[in-house]
Amino acid sequence: MNNELQVLGFEGKDVRQVMIDDEPWFVGKDVAEVLGYAKAKDAVVKHVDNEDRKMGPQVGAPSITDSLGREQYPIFINESGIYSMIWDASKQSRNPQMKEQAKKFKRWLTTEVLPDIRKHGAYMTEEVLLSPETLIRVATDLKNERALTAKLQEDAKVALIMEGSKESMGVSAFAKVLNKEYGIKIGEKKLYQWFRDNGWVCTTKRGDNYNLPTSKSLDFGYMEVKETLYTYQIVSNNKVSRTTMITPKGHNYFAKKLKSEYVSPAVAIGNNVNKYRLERGYSMNELARRSGLYVNNIFNYENGRTTPRLETIFKLSDALDVSIEQLTGEAHG
Repeated sequence: MNNELQVLGFEGKDVRQVMIDDEPWFVGKDVAEVLGYAKAKDAVVKHVDNEDRKMGPQVGAPSITDSLGREQYPIFINESGIYSMIWDASKQSRNPQMKEQAKKFKRWLTTEVLPDIRKHGAYMTEEVLLSPETLIRVATDLKNERALTAKLQEDAKVALIMEGSKESMGVSAFAKVLNKEYGIKIGEKKLYQWFRDNGWVCTTKRGDNYNLPTSKSLDFGYMEVKETLYTYQIVSNNKVSRTTMITPKGHNYFAKKLKSEYVSPAVAIGNNVNKYRLERGYSMNELARRSGLYVNNIFNYENGRTTPRLETIFKLSDALDVSIEQLTGEAHG
C-alpha cells in the first residue's frame, strides 16, 4: 500500500496518511486540527523540525484535491513529527481541553494506528478490512506467524549473539545510577512509566514494540536498541530479542530532567557536598574544620535532612573549592 493515501478517522475528523518506504507519513494540517492548534498550517512549521516534515513531492506522496477541485501538495510529517506536536500540545497549561485531546490522540495513535501499520502495512479500518486482497494477506500472514511460533517452541536454543553500544546501559542499570549518583529514588518499573508518559518509549502492549524507544528517542540519540540474536538448531530460523538502552547522551539528558522532578534542593545539595568531599579525600571532620561547621550538620546536609542556609553554602563552597552552581545542583548537568 506504499504511496496510496489512506484516510483515518479520529473523533469525526480525517487524518490522512501514506506509507513511504514502509514508514507512515501523515498530513500535518490534519494532525494540527485534531490536536486543536488555532492555526493548523503555522503549527506544523512551528512545532515540527525540518527533517520531520516534507512537502508531498519530497516523500513521493500523491497530490490531494481540495474542495475547489484544485490539486494540492500538503506538508507531510513523520512519526517523530507527530510526537513533537503531541508533546507541545500536552504542555498547554492554559488549555486543559487541548491537553486532554493530545492525550487521547496519542493513545489512539500508539495503541491502534501504529501497531496496525507495523503489522499489516496499513491501519485496519472497516473499509480496508472489506477488501478481499487485504483479508487474504492478513490471513496468510497470521497462518505463517503461528506456524513459525509452533516450530520455535520446539527448537533448542544453541547460540547467543549480543549487539549494542558498550557505552549504553539498560533501564534497570540506569535506575540504579540515578539512585546512587543523583539521589533520584526511582526503580525500573517507575522509570519505564516516566518514559512512557513523556513519549520516550512505546506505550502499546500489542506487537513487539512495548517499552522500546519511539522515533523521537532514536532521532535525538537518547536511546538505542540492543538486539540479542537467538539461533535455533532444528529449524533454520533466528529470533531477535530487542532491549531498550540509554545512550551517554540520554544519560545526561534524562538525569537532568528527572532530577528537576524527583530531587529536592536538600537532597541535591547533600549529594554534591558528599561527592566533592570524597573527591578531595576529606573526612567529615576535616570538612567541618575547613568550613567552620559542626560535624553533625555536615552529616545532616549530606543525607538530605536539612537544606543549608545561603551563608552555609558559601562556607561549604570555599571549603570544597567549588562554585555555588556546582554545589547547588549543576554538577551533573
